[in-house]
Amino acid sequence: MEYLHYAAAWKVQLLGEELIRLGIDICGLSQVRWDGQGHFTTLDGHTIVYSGQPTQGMSGVAVWIHRKIAGALVGYEPVSDRVLVVRLNAKPGTCCS
Repeated sequence: MEYLHYAAAWKVQLLGEELIRLGIDICGLSQVRWDGQGHFTTLDGHTIVYSGQPTQGMSGVAVWIHRKIAGALVGYEPVSDRVLVVRLNAKPGTCCS
């Protein structure tokens, strides 16, 4: 079980590095296969909000938010393992002013 947590942390780290390289500040993810619902901050300071099944399964969604705009996160509502509502303090045409 400890190996699974390490593998997941390593994948999240690689994902963050690639999204930064591509200049992406927010990214929706599917098939994350994490159980439960919630949020956490990565070692690099990025925020991940997720919603999955009660037990680890084949679905699940998440949103990765870059640390520079993580403060714009107002709240979130996990609806199901396929739907997640994330609210940001932003205006159309701008990124999280």
